[in-house]
Amino acid sequence: MSFMDHLMELRKRLWISVVAVVLCMVVALAFYNELFAILRMPLDQVNAEYAADTKQYAEIIARLKIPPGSDIVQLTSIKLLGTMMMVMWLGIGAGLVASSPIVVYEIWSFVSPGLRDKEKNAIQPILGGGIIFFLAGCALAYYALFPVTLNFMVWLDVQPAFRIRPSYTVDEYLTLLLNMMWITGLICETPLVIGVLAKLSMISAMDLLKYWRICVLIAFVMGSIFSPGADIMSMLVFTALLLSLYIVSIFMAWFFYPKQKKT
Repeated sequence: MSFMDHLMELRKRLWISVVAVVLCMVVALAFYNELFAILRMPLDQVNAEYAADTKQYAEIIARLKIPPGSDIVQLTSIKLLGTMMMVMWLGIGAGLVASSPIVVYEIWSFVSPGLRDKEKNAIQPILGGGIIFFLAGCALAYYALFPVTLNFMVWLDVQPAFRIRPSYTVDEYLTLLLNMMWITGLICETPLVIGVLAKLSMISAMDLLKYWRICVLIAFVMGSIFSPGADIMSMLVFTALLLSLYIVSIFMAWFFYPKQKKT
C-alpha cells in the first residue's frame, strides 16, 4: 500500500471507532438511572448491613441523632451542576467501556498487516484476553476492593470517639469507585503482559523469582501511588492486589515461556 492508502485506511478505522464510541455513549446516557443504581449498590449494601444489626443501628442513630428509619450513609450534592456532570461522566465512561472491543479490533486491523507471524501470535492474546482481564479487574474492584474500603471509612466515621454521620458527595463517591475500577482493570492486565513477554522469551518465571524482594518493594510503592484514595485501607488493598498479581504473573511466565528453553 502507498502512503496515501495507509492514510485512507487509518481514516476509515478512526471513523468507525468514533462512531462506535459516540453511539455507545448515547445509549449509556439513555440508561443513566440504571447505571447510577448499579454504582450506588455498594453504598446501599452498607446501609442494609447496618440496618440489619438492629442493636448497633439503634445505638448509632441515637448517638448521631439520625431520624429512625434513615440510612446511616447519605449521598449529597454540593455543586450546582454536580448531578448533570455526574450523568455526563457516567455516559462517557460506560460508552468507552462498551465500545472498547470495536476500537481494539479496528486498531488491530490497521496494525496487524505490518507484523510478523511470531509477533501476531504473541500479541493476539492481549486483544481477546486483555478485555476479559480488564473487565475482571473492574468486577474485582466493584465487588471486593471498593466495598472493603467503603466499609472501613464508614466504620471509622461512626465510631463513638468521632460521632460523625457519614455524608459523602456524589462526586467523591463516584470518583473513588470509578477510579478504583479502571485502575484495577489496568493493573489486572499485568499477568497477560508478562505472559506475552515470556512467549517472546524476554522474561521467565526464574527472573521474577530471582528479584522477588524488589518486586515486593515495587508492589508497596505502586500500591501507595496508584491507590485512588488517600486512606490507608485503599493503599493496603491495592498493595495486596499487586502482590497477588505478582504471584499470578510468575505462573503465566512459566506457562508461556517456550518449552524448549525451559530445560
